[in-house]
Amino acid sequence: MTETQLQHQRTQAKAAWNLTKLRLRSGQANPADVEQARLVYEALTTAHPTSEPAQPSRPIRPPGTSLPPAVAALVNTIRAEQGEISRRKAELSNSLGSIPDELACPDVVGQILTLRRAWVEKQDEIRYALDHGHRPAQEPVKLVEDSFSASLPTDKFELDRLIRYEKSKLSKYRSGLDRSSTEAKKQHYRTQIAKAELKLERMLALFKAL
Repeated sequence: MTETQLQHQRTQAKAAWNLTKLRLRSGQANPADVEQARLVYEALTTAHPTSEPAQPSRPIRPPGTSLPPAVAALVNTIRAEQGEISRRKAELSNSLGSIPDELACPDVVGQILTLRRAWVEKQDEIRYALDHGHRPAQEPVKLVEDSFSASLPTDKFELDRLIRYEKSKLSKYRSGLDRSSTEAKKQHYRTQIAKAELKLERMLALFKAL
């Protein structure tokens, strides 16, 4: 495990520990859960990275490219909304400091957890906007370009290989939809499923015609 990977796991473990403490105050967790989360975090703080070099991460966008102005403006808008959620969550979290630990405050904790989910939703909205150029609630103008059919091979063996590959992707997209917890993620996979289904429809029609 590299230093970067280890630091990422430490951050996640600390967040999980803090979240478990919040759940304890709202009656959704017990002291044993908090202790287990603490032990995981402390184990990671004493762990050491291996000497294995970090693999270069794939860039989100190709080098030398930039976002279209409309998409960049949209992403900035969503990030501003996310920042407002962070500000409200921080205010509520700070208010817990004046409340004794033994005093349950499910209303405040519930609001914090709701804002946390909203923050994650905005993060997925940003990823969706970067991938598709619009918010999840908006339908794409065109799922498949008109040139797609013209680009398909007329060799049945090669076309059959593409059909099987597209079916495999469709299965993965459906599994991703089942696992998604935010609306942005669900919309992303719905869009991918619709694209794959349309591509398969065109490929199968051509296959039958050959």
